[in-house]
Amino acid sequence: MLGAMPPRHRLALLAAAALPACSAPPPPSQAAAPPVVLAPPAAPAARARAPAAASAPDAAAPVYPCMPGTVVDAASVIEPIVRGSFSAPGQDEVTGEIACDDNETAYGLWRRAGDRLELLRTIPRGHREGRFGCRALRARTGRDLLICRYVSCSWGWIGEGVGVTDYKREQEQEVVDLVGVTDTTGGSCAQRDAARYVTATLERFEIVEVGGAPGVRVRLGAAPVRLPGRPDCQPGNCGGRDPHPVPPPPMQVVEFRLQGETLVPTPRSARVMAEIAKLGH
Repeated sequence: MLGAMPPRHRLALLAAAALPACSAPPPPSQAAAPPVVLAPPAAPAARARAPAAASAPDAAAPVYPCMPGTVVDAASVIEPIVRGSFSAPGQDEVTGEIACDDNETAYGLWRRAGDRLELLRTIPRGHREGRFGCRALRARTGRDLLICRYVSCSWGWIGEGVGVTDYKREQEQEVVDLVGVTDTTGGSCAQRDAARYVTATLERFEIVEVGGAPGVRVRLGAAPVRLPGRPDCQPGNCGGRDPHPVPPPPMQVVEFRLQGETLVPTPRSARVMAEIAKLGH
């Protein structure tokens, strides 16, 4: 048959035979093969990571210096600074005041840790508005008590006292008042009528021996006085800005002696303090 065809037709027929035949669609009874889905290439196995090194503390992070356990430089402690063994015999400790932040200060007790100080406890400054003249009183047990002067005031009166801080006592019970007086003569400011007031002052205290034991001696005075009103006086936070010219009260001495680690007034001093207390505020 091919031999009877012209050469041109024979070549066309042979070329068509060489092409692959097109697949016919499957009969209706034969299910089509499911499409092939290519999975994405597997991710490479993660290599074990070395544990992250602990980050170094941020040197610039603020430290609250009034948190017990905080270590500070000695230069951070504000006067009055007193050195002693306040929590237990043989401890190298200091007391003083420290700024907790821009608006708060506190009285603290620190123990030396090398060249620095570790805070043991604090007393809010508001407990005693102004503490000064502090000194350590060594008991025969080898532990120190902190003796300080205090001052506080409000409109019309000024209070002065001597107190003992015992760091062996419970928190917020460390400070015990030994003796105090209150001057109320500032209350005559801006008053029209004459009235009774108390003129008082506390001059000083000393660490002395009393009855053969370590003790404290305080020089003070208080007396009643009648003053006229001063309606033209300018009131201040702690009385008049132009103080009334009041003569000072007669001065007396009261003494306390250590019994164990407790300061006890002598019998005579107890009577003087009772008389002062009768004056009221």
